[in-house]
Amino acid sequence: MIDLAITLMGPSAEVEPWARLYCEARIFSAPAVLAGYALMGWFFGVQYSKGPLWMLLVINIANMVLDYVAVYGLGMASDGVAWATVFAHYIGVTVAGILAWHKLKGFSGHVPMRALAKWREYMALVKVNRYLFVRTILLLLVMLFFTAQGARQGDSILAANAVLLTFLMIISNALDGFAFSVEALCGEYYGRKDKANFQKVIQLSTYWALLAAVILMLVFWLFGNQIIALLTNVQTVRDDAALYLPWLIFFPLLGIWSFMLDGVFIGTTSVQQMQNTMIICVVGVFFPVWFMTQGLGNHGLWFSQAMLFVARAVTLYWCYLRNMKKGVWFANS
Repeated sequence: MIDLAITLMGPSAEVEPWARLYCEARIFSAPAVLAGYALMGWFFGVQYSKGPLWMLLVINIANMVLDYVAVYGLGMASDGVAWATVFAHYIGVTVAGILAWHKLKGFSGHVPMRALAKWREYMALVKVNRYLFVRTILLLLVMLFFTAQGARQGDSILAANAVLLTFLMIISNALDGFAFSVEALCGEYYGRKDKANFQKVIQLSTYWALLAAVILMLVFWLFGNQIIALLTNVQTVRDDAALYLPWLIFFPLLGIWSFMLDGVFIGTTSVQQMQNTMIICVVGVFFPVWFMTQGLGNHGLWFSQAMLFVARAVTLYWCYLRNMKKGVWFANS
C-alpha cells in the first residue's frame, strides 16, 4: 500500500526515499489513531469535552518534544519525525483511555461489560460507520490527489502546499470543536424530538463558529507570512507558499458551513446523505473543476479545493432544508 500511495503521488527522486522512510514508520500509529477517533467520538457523545482536549493536548505536546529529541538530539530525519508522531499518539490514546475508564465508572459505579458483549447491538453502529467510511475515503482521495498534483509541479510547490495544508489543519481543528458540539447537542435534542432547541443549538453554534472563522481569516491575513516563516526556512518554499496564501485566508469562511452541517448530520445519524453529497461534490465538482482549471497550475488546484468546500455546503444545506420541510427529523406540526 505504501508503494502504491507513493507511486500515485509521484514525488521526485530526491523526495521519494524520505517519503517512504516516513510512511514505513508512521503506519505503526494506525491502531492508536483509530482508537483515538473512537474515544473522541464517545467523549463528545457523552458531552465530556475535556476528554478530547486532554488527549489532543498530550498528543501535540508529546509530538513536539519527541520531534525535537529525534531530529536535534538523535540526528534522525523524516523517520524520526514519524516515530515521534507514533509514540505521541500512543501516549495520547493511553491518557484518553484512562479518562474514559473513569468516566464509565461514574455512570453507574461499574463498567457495563455485559452490555459491551451484546454483539447484535453493534449492527446499528456498523450501518452508520459504513457511510462515514465512504465519505472519509473520498476525502482522503481528494487529499492524495491534491498532494500528487502538487508533486507533479515540482518539489518547491509540493513543499509549499504541505506548509499551506498546515493552515488547513488549523482551520479544521478550530472549526471541528464547534462541529463536535453540534453533533452532541443536536443528537441529544434530536433524540428528545425537541425541534426548537435543535434549531437553537445550530443557530448559536454557527454564530460562534462564524466569529472564529473571521478571527482565523484576520490572523492568516495579518500574520500568514510569519506563520509560513515558522514552518520553513527555505526561501523558495516561503515565496511559493506566500503566493498561494490568499486562498487559505478565505478558506475559514468557505469551510465553516460544511463543518457545521457535518455536525448536524452526524448528530442525527443521517450519514447516508453525507456520503451521497460527498460523492456528488468530489465526482461532480472537485475533479471537473480541477480538469477545467489545469492551465492555472497550483492556483487551479486550490480553486478546486475551494469549490469542494462550497459544493459541500450547498448540497448539505439543501438536504437540511429538505429534511426539516418534509419532517424527516421532526414531525411536521
